[in-house]
Order: sequence, then structure tokens, then C-alpha cells
Amino acid sequence: MNQLHSRICADVSSSTRAQLLRMFPPRFSQVFCKSVTWAYRVTDEFEFSPLAADIKVYGHHQTDEHEALLVDLGGHRLRPDGKRLFLTLSTAHGVEPAKAGEIVERNIRKLDYKVIFTTQLRRVPLWVQAPEIMAGLAAA
Repeated sequence: MNQLHSRICADVSSSTRAQLLRMFPPRFSQVFCKSVTWAYRVTDEFEFSPLAADIKVYGHHQTDEHEALLVDLGGHRLRPDGKRLFLTLSTAHGVEPAKAGEIVERNIRKLDYKVIFTTQLRRVPLWVQAPEIMAGLAAA
């Protein structure tokens, strides 16, 4: 049994990212808006469908350190571990993008509209990290 861990995520295309950042101008200096994590720290045995899925934005969440869009991924608002699905927009300097997943109900602003885009789930080994994430962690 392989014990290497990965995350299952849905990437945001560069054109969709640009559209979302125009609609929701980032509040903090570290801008992400790159992917939605479906499952985290899973082994190769974790099954998922790599088929295309629609993402619908239904809310915005903001704190003093981070902001995120709340999303519905293929009809699901929760990950398999029970946490809300979200897309980190931005964080304050030194704050990890995953911190935006700490959703506080009173800080959610429901949106009257839904942004819909299509993406595909994929498996990413945890040792493969985006350069901006690693740089942000090193600076913290």
C-alpha cells in the first residue's frame, strides 16, 4: 500500500481566475484564487471521479487575515471530511491559503448570483506545491 499523500483539487483556469479577481478584488497582499481542494492528505487508494465538474460560487467569507469564495463543486458544498468547499482569494502576508477554510458562519456574505465555471478534478502529490505558497510559508 502506497502511503504517499496527495490532495484532490479542481484548478481554476487563468481566464476564470482573472474574471473572479475582477469581480472580487483581493483585500490582502497574497493573492491565490488557483484551486479548490476536494480532499486533502489522501492516499492513492482514495477514489474520485476525474470528470469535469461545475463550480458555482454562492458566498464570500472574510476575516482580518483572509478571504475566500464559498463554492459548490459538482453539487457538493462540503468535502468528504465535512469541511466547506472554498476558493482562497487572498491572505495577509505570511498566512497560509488553507487558513481561509476556517469559515465562521457570521462572516459569510451570501451572493445573489452564482458564478459558474467548469473544471476537472485531479490528484496532486503534497510534495508538489505552488511556488507562491512555499514562498509565503518561508516568509512567515
